[in-house]
Amino acid sequence: MPQPDSHELIGLIKRLAALVHQQVDALLKPHDLARTQYVVLRHLRERGGLATSELVAKLQVEPATLSGIVDALEAKGLVRRVERSDDKRRKDVQLTEAGRTLLANIPPPAPVVERTMLYGVNDYDAMRIRDVMEHMVDNLETELRKQEGV
Repeated sequence: MPQPDSHELIGLIKRLAALVHQQVDALLKPHDLARTQYVVLRHLRERGGLATSELVAKLQVEPATLSGIVDALEAKGLVRRVERSDDKRRKDVQLTEAGRTLLANIPPPAPVVERTMLYGVNDYDAMRIRDVMEHMVDNLETELRKQEGV
């Protein structure tokens, strides 16, 4: 079987990622949430409260970017910043009751997008797509570790 031009494959992957993001954004828009805001709320629901430094690491964003996300969520009454008992200079971010209620009323967008994306694809092919993509991720992660000397 002929190999696709690698630039063509990378272009398709980028286009697929962009479309997934657009679909997630469309599902969250009626709830007045941006994708990154939803991700913060989800992490807070899973862990209770998180230090801003932990959120920066989880979202892989700059501290100033996270600050803007948390400011917007705080303005909506969905999260609150709380001083840490061990270090008054640092703050944790916690979900409010309004944040918990909102999350309870939002169907998780990932399964909805996956169903749409895989519509008409049989179960075997869907499993193969996942396996091939996992293999591609493993290849790239291995190469990056080699380049970093890890």
